[in-house]
Parts: sequence; C-alpha cells; structure tokens
Amino acid sequence: FDWQLQRGAVTPLDPACQPVYPVQALSALAGFLLFFVLDWRLKARRYPGQVFFWMLMGYAVYRFAIEFLRVDTARMGTAVIPVGWTIAQWISPAVWLGAFAWSVWIRRKEKESAAY
Repeated sequence: FDWQLQRGAVTPLDPACQPVYPVQALSALAGFLLFFVLDWRLKARRYPGQVFFWMLMGYAVYRFAIEFLRVDTARMGTAVIPVGWTIAQWISPAVWLGAFAWSVWIRRKEKESAAY
C-alpha cells in the first residue's frame, strides 16, 4: 500500500491497494515450462550446446515479456526508442541475438569438423 501511495496510485483514504499481477508466480511457471521444454528437446539436440542456447533465447523472450507486467522497475526511453523499457527489456534482445549468433557459429563449426 505504501509503495502505491508514494506513487499516487492510491490515496490515504483508500481501503486497500490496487491489484497487481502475480509476477513471481508467473516467473516460476515460466521457469518450469522452460525447463520441461528444454528437457524434452534435450534428446533431439543436433550439436553440443544447442539446449543451452535455447535456454538463453527462451529466457530472454520470457524476461522481455514479463517486464511489461512488473511495476516496480524503472522505465527509460531513448531518442531512438521513446517507449519506456526497463533495463531487462533493453538487455533481453541483445542476449537473444547473441545466443542466436553464437549457436549459428557453433553449428557451422560442428558441420565443418564433421566434414573432415
């Protein structure tokens, strides 16, 4: 209540705070879902590290999306992207792209070594 009061979401006369999303429960659910998907895909991996890259990419997508529901993190925009994103939303696309590029590099390296 105090946190919402300080930010003007409620007044001192309100009987309770505004409802919020159960982000912690959603995070736990997403973690379990990501684990089970990765465990299922473990047998179908084609090169070493593939499941690790899927984990990085899956977590980046999850974290980017869940940040829209969180209200306790600071949002910031830039001249290029005026939308207020959190720090996690700025980092998540970079993590996803880095994991994707790294997985492509590893896969090509594995194919080249298998050709010899």
